[in-house]
Amino acid sequence: MKTPALFRVLIFLALVAPAALFPQTAPAPPPAPTNLDFEQGQPGEVPPGWHISSVSKDNGYTAKIVTDKPEAGRQAAQVALEGEKKDPSAFGNLLTSFDATPYRGKRIRFRAAVRAEVPGRGDQAALWLRVDREGGGIGFFDNMADRPIRSSEWKTYEITGDVAPDAKSIYLGLMLLGQGKAWIDSASFETLGTVETRHEPARPLEGRGLDNLIAFTRLFGYVRYFHPSDQAA
Repeated sequence: MKTPALFRVLIFLALVAPAALFPQTAPAPPPAPTNLDFEQGQPGEVPPGWHISSVSKDNGYTAKIVTDKPEAGRQAAQVALEGEKKDPSAFGNLLTSFDATPYRGKRIRFRAAVRAEVPGRGDQAALWLRVDREGGGIGFFDNMADRPIRSSEWKTYEITGDVAPDAKSIYLGLMLLGQGKAWIDSASFETLGTVETRHEPARPLEGRGLDNLIAFTRLFGYVRYFHPSDQAA
């Protein structure tokens, strides 16, 4: 990427593209996030209840359960670049999704312990949280673009946001941008109370905004990383 600002824009487009371009293809999500402590599953496998894009895997990224130095319990999850990265724009992403209906009109918080071992200045890890709305509208979104994770020590990070009254699905996860490894453990998802309902209608991207989004995603192929139908473990 030529500049950090452009890189952040592309990551944003990658994360919101499925909601705008493929709202009709998303499978029915489970009612709540599962395996947030990563104690389910065997070392070396993708954590049950989570997945990594096949495109990320094709570019050398892995996501698996590990037992080395978890933040708590017996296991943690790791995202790492361990193979050949064919696409310079590729990044690793361990994610899960669930039904937003029970959380409509609520303030939510995604919290997790994360640490990273990254060699370069542009290499980093980040939590992210996205709310998709009915009709392909985009709700709350935060990918920690202004607060990247590069510390090798376990630290707790969080994202707080509001769920729209017409929210459909909630996505959250851990990204690894560039080279290195990142770990996640002791994750939690909770409601912090009810927020004021504004009855704001969903606003699908259209016109120049949609044209720009399509151009970016076609150019960089980022939509492949987050298409709802691409959930190969």
